[in-house]
Amino acid sequence: MGGPKGTAARTPRIARVGTGVPGLDEVLCGGLLRGGVNLVVGPPGAGKTVLAAQIAFKHAASGGRVVFVTILTEPHGRMVEHLRGMDFFEERAVGDAVYFVSAYRELEKTGLPGLLELLRSAVRERHASLLVVDGAAVLTTMATTRAEVQKFTHELSAFLEPAGCTGIVLSTGDSSLAEQAMVEAIVVLQVRAVATRSLRELQVTKLRGSEVLEGAHHYWIRSDGVSVFPRTEALAARAAAARGGAEGEVSSDPRRLAFGIDALDEMLRGGLPSMTGTTLLGAPGTGKTLLGCAFLSAGAEHGERGLYFGFFEPPARLIAKLDGIGLPFRRHHDAGALAIVWQPPVERLLDSLAERLLDAVERSRATRVVIDGIDGFRNVAPDPERLPGFLIGLTSELRGLGATTVVTGETDLYRAELAVPLQGLSAAMDNVILLEYGDPRTGARRSVSVVKVRDSAHDDTPRGFGITDAGIHVAPSPGRARAVRASRVPAAGRRLETPGRRPLGKGRR
Repeated sequence: MGGPKGTAARTPRIARVGTGVPGLDEVLCGGLLRGGVNLVVGPPGAGKTVLAAQIAFKHAASGGRVVFVTILTEPHGRMVEHLRGMDFFEERAVGDAVYFVSAYRELEKTGLPGLLELLRSAVRERHASLLVVDGAAVLTTMATTRAEVQKFTHELSAFLEPAGCTGIVLSTGDSSLAEQAMVEAIVVLQVRAVATRSLRELQVTKLRGSEVLEGAHHYWIRSDGVSVFPRTEALAARAAAARGGAEGEVSSDPRRLAFGIDALDEMLRGGLPSMTGTTLLGAPGTGKTLLGCAFLSAGAEHGERGLYFGFFEPPARLIAKLDGIGLPFRRHHDAGALAIVWQPPVERLLDSLAERLLDAVERSRATRVVIDGIDGFRNVAPDPERLPGFLIGLTSELRGLGATTVVTGETDLYRAELAVPLQGLSAAMDNVILLEYGDPRTGARRSVSVVKVRDSAHDDTPRGFGITDAGIHVAPSPGRARAVRASRVPAAGRRLETPGRRPLGKGRR
C-alpha cells in the first residue's frame, strides 16, 4: 500500500532496515531506521524474543551479520532449542551470521560501562550490521542512577550510527529506556484477554522523524514466526491519501454490472454501479447466497472474473447447490473465471481475513466479489465497534483494486421493521437490496426490493422473487406484467379500441 500523497517524492534522511516480519514494515512505513537504538517493550510472553530472533535470522539470510546479546534471560542452548521449531531458524547461521553473546557476568562485574564496551567489541569483531540486546529491563536495577541508563543509551546510539549497525533492545516495559526520548523507535507489544481468547496487539508509539501506521495492530505467533496484520481501515486511509483523498474514492466508471435477471436489472436501471459496495439483506433461506452467485455467473458470461469469499458454505456444497438451480457456476469455476475462497468458521484475526481476501482478489484479478456473509467478520471481531470502519476500509481497498463488491447480511426471520445486522452497515455500503418472505404486497412466497442505490435512480417497488430448478426469477413490474398479459391474448379474442368508433367485433354475429 502506498504512503500519503507526496511521500514517494521525498528522499528519507536515514536509510531503512527491513525487518522481514510480514506486516511490520508496513506499520513502520518502510522498516526500522538504520543506526541508533530501537526499543521493543512488552510483558513476558508477548513474543519479544521471537520477534527479535525472526528479524535477526531474516537479516542474516539477506547477507547481514547479527550479534544477539542476552542479559539474564534463558541460556543460549535453551533459546536455540526453542527457535529450532520456527520456520525462519537456520542452523548454519548460528555461531557465524547470528552470533550469541551472554553479557550478564560482564554487567555484574563492571556495570553499564563494561557492558557498553562488550557490545562495542562484539559489533566490531563480528562486523555486525544488527545488534539485539535481550533483557534490558535489568539495566535499571544494575544502574546506580537514572542518568546512568540515559548515558548508556546515548553512548550506544552514538556508537551504532557510524558503525552502520542497527540496534534492537528488548525490555519488559518497566525500563526507564522507554521513558527517555533517546531511542529511534518504540514498538509496544501487549496481550489482552477478550472473552475466552487472548489477543496480541502491536503499536509503534514512536519512530523519530517518520510517519507510522497509527493505532494498535493485531499479530500472531505461529510456526512461521510473527505476522502482523495492519488495520484495514488504516491502510485504506493511507491509500486514499496517496490517491488524492476523497476524490480518489469516487468511481468515474459509468458501467452497470448486471445480475443477468432481467426484472432485477430493470429495477437497478441496468445493474449495480461499477466499483460500489452492495449489501444483500434477508432472513435465512431467502436466497442471498444464490443471488450473489448469480451476480458472479452473469459477469463470467461476459468475460469478467469473479471471486466468492465465504464462511459457511464449503466449495463442494456451494457448487452442488448452484447446480441445482441451473446456474453455470461450476463451468466458469472449472474454467478459472470464478474463484472460491472458503474460510471455515474458526478463530482468526479480522485483518488477517481482509488480507486473505485482498490477496485473492489481486491474484485472481476479480472485478466482481461476493462476501458471504457479514457474520463471518463479526464472529472474529474482538471489538464490534470497529466493524463499520473496517467494512468501509475493506470496500475502499476492493474499489482500489477495481472490484464491485456484494456482501450478504442476515435479518430476523420475522420482523416488524427492517433491522440492519450491523450498526453503520448501511452507511458503509453504497447500495442495499432486501429479500423477504411472504410479502402481502406481492402475494409471492418471496419478494425482492431495492432499498438504496447511492446517487442513482432505481425502482423500489417490491417484486415477487422465486427460486426453482430452472433458475432465479423476479416478477416484472406491474405495468409491464399487464402489457405482457395483453400481448399474449389470442388475436381473435382481443378488444381493439378505435377512437370515435364502437369496438370492432362488438354486436357482430
